[in-house]
Amino acid sequence: MTDQQARYPLDHLSLQRPPCQTPKLLISHRHSLAFCQVMARPGQADAVATALGIHAGDRAVSIADGFSALPLTPGQWMLSAGWGRDGRFTADIARCVCGLAYASEQSHGRAAFRVRGASAAVLLSRECRLDLDAVSAGFVGQTVMADVGVLLHTVDDTPTFDLVTYAGYAEHFWSWLNAAAQPFDATFAEETIA
Repeated sequence: MTDQQARYPLDHLSLQRPPCQTPKLLISHRHSLAFCQVMARPGQADAVATALGIHAGDRAVSIADGFSALPLTPGQWMLSAGWGRDGRFTADIARCVCGLAYASEQSHGRAAFRVRGASAAVLLSRECRLDLDAVSAGFVGQTVMADVGVLLHTVDDTPTFDLVTYAGYAEHFWSWLNAAAQPFDATFAEETIA
């Protein structure tokens, strides 16, 4: 008998594409992103950053050719791309950093969400342990929200926030977002990254 379990934790959601006109608060599940965690070998962080075309800083996102690099700790990044969820992205990164770092496939182990709109910071501040009023576009930080570890990226000053969690907590985190956003008249959508 075949296992009919979804390949992605939130595949069962019945969400529409984002509307043409941006609502006051848009919360989307960012489906189809590929994730790869890169861990530099000792003393190789700068060489890895150079090989990937990113900066070695530990608080801001780097936008490279075809992917974003979110710093985790010095010498470690979570890379995300809108392609290669089948392992091709990680394979390409592994070739790029061969001998300098380890590249670990994380696509099916992560879930991504986007919260965008004037009240996004107010909504997230209900649970976020970071001072979202003190961060600007490009900021990346790790925090806990709704008892879930979250990698938070401030995309722009709209404000727009990208949130990455472990896939095993995706259902719980999505439920929290739904409940917390009710007073804000939020629109929920599915965002397939291509």
